Amino acid sequence: MTNRAAFGLAFDVHSSPMGIAGVNAGEAVGPLEEVDSPFGTGKIARPSDPSFKYTWQEYDQVTPRESTSLTDLSWAWTRTGADFGEWYFPTRLNLDGFAAASLVLGPGDWAYDAYGLKATHGREIDVPVLAMAAGEVVHASAYDALKNLLPPVGAGRPQAGAARSGTDGFEGVDHLAAFSKRVTPAGGVVVP
Repeated sequence: MTNRAAFGLAFDVHSSPMGIAGVNAGEAVGPLEEVDSPFGTGKIARPSDPSFKYTWQEYDQVTPRESTSLTDLSWAWTRTGADFGEWYFPTRLNLDGFAAASLVLGPGDWAYDAYGLKATHGREIDVPVLAMAAGEVVHASAYDALKNLLPPVGAGRPQAGAARSGTDGFEGVDHLAAFSKRVTPAGGVVVP
């Protein structure tokens, strides 16, 4: 298939396995079959003939006319300035998280000076903390350095005075609902 057909099949609403990324950008030219989306989002179209050279028919060449140019979509995904892909699936967020993990960066630290990571107030966090992780963090001990950095929960805060060694001051993601109920003052958000 052509590069345009591959890109179109990946992002067009009729064939994209990720419904959140689907746009109305035209259609593939070639034999397609309907299959279940691997992400459980319903039926999607996919190429059915491995020997056929698939191409792409633009949004304004199909009936009914659709709304998104594949050229514009590919530009938005890849060009500096627009960088749609980075906006929704940020690589930098993950990198910044590791670089600023101490939360006490300052002038002279490479991440502060070279990249502007201003994670300077770690020792001042006086609210209860809910630590949520995905991917690289596989053991709760990964948060030990952060727990040791933080002061007890501040006066006037829910769970005031709580140490970071217990769940009143620092809790993992598996206790999200319990944490929310415990640290939300009256009149705030209610989690059933």
